[in-house]
Amino acid sequence: MARYVLLQTSLDPLPIKRLARAFVASGARVSLDAPAVARHAFGVLLEDLSATAASSLARALDAEGIAVEACGEDELPPLPRARVLHRAELTEDGLLHHTSQDRTRLTPWSMMRIISMGSIRRRPRTTLRLHLPDVDELVETLDIEDPQRHEDLVLDLLCDGDTPRLRIIADQFLYACLGARMRSRARENFVLLAHDILERCDLMPNRGAARFHLGHPEWFTYPSWSAFEEETRWLMWKISWSEKRGARPDSPATPASGSMPRRPKAR
Repeated sequence: MARYVLLQTSLDPLPIKRLARAFVASGARVSLDAPAVARHAFGVLLEDLSATAASSLARALDAEGIAVEACGEDELPPLPRARVLHRAELTEDGLLHHTSQDRTRLTPWSMMRIISMGSIRRRPRTTLRLHLPDVDELVETLDIEDPQRHEDLVLDLLCDGDTPRLRIIADQFLYACLGARMRSRARENFVLLAHDILERCDLMPNRGAARFHLGHPEWFTYPSWSAFEEETRWLMWKISWSEKRGARPDSPATPASGSMPRRPKAR
């Protein structure tokens, strides 16, 4: 049986009281669900819904002024697997990167469509040795509460062609491509590299990339990798959804325009 999802049409903050009223009116959710749904929505409001539940929820949300679109789960564009880059060169024609077989591949700037950036929270991992009769193995656990904040800085490029998603993680990349500008700290180099990429192509940004490009002093933080990727997948859907209606898609952070906001001063 087909299952459905409810997708936000914008990433504006969700009004919890109106969301709760819509849940009650639809009969498909209870009001207590609203805070958690609002907190975990990064484009996909609700998923794994029956056709009846999706329809009733969409009508109730619309009555409360919360715009959503219902679509089948199989209609959402799949998010391509990310190829993590550890080194690359920025050429006039595109991004020259290396495959796992140490071959070079060029992704032209003109084939790049979406840029997703952000700071992603991660929990420190603890490895324990388990000693039981006839068992001696390592068990990896996640700390329930972080003793301090740990974050990954990431940049994803969604492209046409054979390598549809390229990923750069700040602390896993070699920055020789920056030449004499390379600094001692990886995260300072990450900022320089991101600006260099943004100067070379016109890309649709996620909220993290839009905030970075506007020169905001703080990174946009995603609570998890799944939240970061959900927003990217939502952006892929939003572009397709807008194109079907003959409209230029809006950036989630800049509703008045469909591309990257004006170039700010360098950090």
